[in-house]
Amino acid sequence: LQAMRVFFSTLQRRGYTINGSYTPKLRLTWVPEEAFKTPDDIRAAHQPNPRDVAEDTWFKLIWAACTLSKEHLEGSSIFNYPLAYYRAACLIWITAARRSDEIRRLSVECVRREWAPEMRDAEGMQVEPAEEFCYLRVPTNKLRGEFYVPIPSYAADAIEVWESVRPPNQKPLPDRKTHKPTNYLFQYRNERMGKAFLNDSAIPLLCKLFKEQLTENGI
Repeated sequence: LQAMRVFFSTLQRRGYTINGSYTPKLRLTWVPEEAFKTPDDIRAAHQPNPRDVAEDTWFKLIWAACTLSKEHLEGSSIFNYPLAYYRAACLIWITAARRSDEIRRLSVECVRREWAPEMRDAEGMQVEPAEEFCYLRVPTNKLRGEFYVPIPSYAADAIEVWESVRPPNQKPLPDRKTHKPTNYLFQYRNERMGKAFLNDSAIPLLCKLFKEQLTENGI
């Protein structure tokens, strides 16, 4: 259906030649986008259908991220970054519930240990203070400005450990949303975290460790 929409729309915009004979733009009395519209039930069925993950499974993934070691990375073909980089990225993904693009665009010093009244969540409401949590500043996106989400202190610890070993003197990179020079948290050798890093590297690594834990426990 999409191919047919594009085909007839193109014929309306430009002429074409058949057997050496030029034919001007096609004049239609109907609209290709409407005639070949994808039915709503098909569009609805094509949407992602994520499954809920059991709470104990999340705890095991957290444990896998916290116990991630250099040996785990060396036995993998994805060992491209320091251990602290992987651990921070994995714990943010597990605990902050943010989209990959938001994680990739986090800046240096995005963690605040103390609650402040000006902190707002994704809905613009004041963040609730909690002694057991720290706060992650999520960058501006196309729907809203900066906002904060609570994260456990061990995730904040992992972020600060990575910041302490993150290579200094890297050039700020322009942010694609704000167009401002930004010192990205996950910036290594002057390159920002790749788009496929979380899905193709970090998450498969955690799942592998998770499966190893099940095997060791005879499950």
